[in-house]
Amino acid sequence: METLVCQAHGFYPKEIDATWRKDGEVWLQDTFRGTVAPNSDGTYYTWLGIRISPQDRGRFWCHVEHDGLLEPLDVAWEQPSASNTGLITGCITGAALLVAAIAGTCFYKKCQHGCKAGSGRSPAI
Repeated sequence: METLVCQAHGFYPKEIDATWRKDGEVWLQDTFRGTVAPNSDGTYYTWLGIRISPQDRGRFWCHVEHDGLLEPLDVAWEQPSASNTGLITGCITGAALLVAAIAGTCFYKKCQHGCKAGSGRSPAI
């Protein structure tokens, strides 16, 4: 199962009708919604989510009706672009390399301090 989230923000007046639709029909099962809340600029935002099977992604649309729209808006889930995936992968790889470099530096400094030959320690027998 996965969760799809539909967000509407920057709208005024407060009244809005947002629903999930499956194959064109209003779908209430496994749907949860946030409240309509104010933004600091006098507009409003809200969200609604739905738990679905990944195989059904193409069957669900977020349907929004509001006085600020010329006509109702239907929005489908979109696959994240490859450039976003590459950026995320690059950041994770960079972070892992940074952690490895820090750990390696700490080990090197510790070994220099306690691993020197002729440090006055007797070899273990």
